[in-house]
Amino acid sequence: MASDQARDLRQQGITAAKAGQKDEARRLLQQAIRLEPDNEAGWLWLASVARDGQERLFCLQKILEINPHNDTARKALQSFESLPATPPPSMIKRLPNAPDTKPKVATQELMRAQVPGVPMPTSDRIAEAQKSLDALIRRSLEPLPNTIKWTHKTRARAGERDIIIYRLYVFAGILVVLVVLGILGGYAVSTNEDLRALVLAPTATATNTPTPSLTPTYGLTPTPSSTPRLTWTPTDEPPNSLPTPNAYALPRVTSVYPPILERPLADAYQLILRGDITRALPTLEAERRASFDGRFDANPYYYEALARILQGRYNEALDLLTEAEDRLEERPDEPSFRALVDTGFAQAYWALAERALDSGNPAGAQQPLEDLQIRAEAAIDRDPRIVAPYLVLAESYARRGNEGDALEVLNRALVRDELDTNTDLIMAKAQLLYQTGDTEEALYQAFLARYVDPTTDAAYRLQIQIATERGQHGQAVLYAQDYLFYYPGKTEAHRLLAEAHLAEGSEELALQAFTKGLSGNTDDQDTILMLRERANLYMTRRQYDLAVEDYSRLMEMGSDTDDEIGYIQAAYFDGQTTEARTAAESLVATGNGTVNLILGRILIDTTREGETSTMQRAVTYLNQANNALTSPEDRATAQEYLAHAQLNLRNTGVALDSINNAITLQDTARRRYLRAQILLARNERDAALADYEWVLAWSQVFPFTFRDDIVEAEFAGLRGS
Repeated sequence: MASDQARDLRQQGITAAKAGQKDEARRLLQQAIRLEPDNEAGWLWLASVARDGQERLFCLQKILEINPHNDTARKALQSFESLPATPPPSMIKRLPNAPDTKPKVATQELMRAQVPGVPMPTSDRIAEAQKSLDALIRRSLEPLPNTIKWTHKTRARAGERDIIIYRLYVFAGILVVLVVLGILGGYAVSTNEDLRALVLAPTATATNTPTPSLTPTYGLTPTPSSTPRLTWTPTDEPPNSLPTPNAYALPRVTSVYPPILERPLADAYQLILRGDITRALPTLEAERRASFDGRFDANPYYYEALARILQGRYNEALDLLTEAEDRLEERPDEPSFRALVDTGFAQAYWALAERALDSGNPAGAQQPLEDLQIRAEAAIDRDPRIVAPYLVLAESYARRGNEGDALEVLNRALVRDELDTNTDLIMAKAQLLYQTGDTEEALYQAFLARYVDPTTDAAYRLQIQIATERGQHGQAVLYAQDYLFYYPGKTEAHRLLAEAHLAEGSEELALQAFTKGLSGNTDDQDTILMLRERANLYMTRRQYDLAVEDYSRLMEMGSDTDDEIGYIQAAYFDGQTTEARTAAESLVATGNGTVNLILGRILIDTTREGETSTMQRAVTYLNQANNALTSPEDRATAQEYLAHAQLNLRNTGVALDSINNAITLQDTARRRYLRAQILLARNERDAALADYEWVLAWSQVFPFTFRDDIVEAEFAGLRGS
């Protein structure tokens, strides 16, 4: 589908933008926009990696065309238009054969021949101009002739009478119309009761509500207390050291340090970020081998070692780093190379220590932890701008329970000007504070991470988790919606939004979020979780056919036994007994109580009376289920169906014991009706009639569907006798 392809391209573009690969991000985002030209997030990301102001302006205008209410784009456009304009380059070009119209510069000889000073007119020209001026002055001073006679105008101007008559006609027409409307209105009011009541009826006059004042009374009276004033809820404020957000730069691009200058190496790093280590390794190996033919570069060694660590091949990573350390003397002009190699060693040692700790071998982790600390501190001393040593060192302290030391390492990094906006460090501090129970400060750190870079997905996850634990499910919904704005189509964001809606009791909104998140052809862990949660929701809503579809998709993706059991239950309740029986028989060897219960119920529901062998098999499955089940409701159901089977087998005593056990666990009308049948079969008519009367009374409130016409006739005869 085009939307799925656009979403994949957009996600790749976002990842490239966050890694600082602006050209690659621009190419991917442009492809995504060609498929989905009305996607706001795509245009927003494209604006963040635009080449120049003209391209950024175009993107912002497109966002406002799609959504005129986008405040971010509107503010960015206003800020952009307030910048001083630069004159555009001239678009007029001179033709090759056009004559030169520029004035030529005088030669030095002509310049020497000219008389210096201001050029003056000749005396003849001055005299001639003086004569002309004297003649003009004399004519202007001559008096006016006495032959001119002035008179008063006695008649109107031409056409003035016509316009006066026209205005009189217009005024008369307007007056006639008003008179006619007044007559018609008066007639309508006088003849229509409703209209007269509307026009002439009195209306309430608004008056100011008097302010209540205290009236002194005799005796003891309650002391009045002042109404508390509403106070504003304080909002988080970022520290002054952080830069003010720039509308042009949202979302911001995270720079990589040390910078990766080679395009193949940058592409390989992108693959590592996406988790595609297998595709990244050939490029990394080729770049490392190429360094033997040219100048030594530590970047290929470091990133290849990092890829090996992620694969769990720690010894190979250490060998690569040792080889890089031996070649450091080839580039003494790059001190950051040594710091990068030390960083790689620290990460490899931490991976070894973590493996030992996970396997319950703290003694085996002791030496790698010591080596880790030495290498991490050395990397920080040589180049404090590299982030990874701080993170590894803080994580190792936190794993050993030294939260204070871990926090000190992170604060040491965040006080540096070049690292105070690093979201990895900020979120590491937020997670550490959350683990220590300081959720308020953890929320503030997550807020700072989003303030610096609103695409920090870890910040959204932490905020949603804390809001959910506090019971603030509406706030969790808002966090999840913000998450989806910057990561449209991400299955994790849809899952978190749906779970937040479920927690606040909005099942319909949760289903919408689940459905939208599952619309893509994905099979990641979040997709599996969403399918499982939506299927459970369908089961509680008794939409068994839809639950069957979700469980079937889970089984196609290689689900676990619980999903197969869920499919068996959904198929059985949906009436698909053949499919449910086939699936249950394939799992009966597991001894699962739910499987045995469903299989026993299917055999009883589909077996005719008199098929003794099948009934005996059903009894066997139900007894096994009763021994394995822990839920009182499921055990009651097993006992009820055992009573059915024993009644068909004519073992009325065992059947009566089973149905009594079921009623003791959970009393229902269906079980009372079944006990009445068993008692009737045992010829205990009074007890049977008592249970039947109980069911008959409740049937006036609930229309029971399990009542049998033949049994009803027997009970009717019993009541009449």
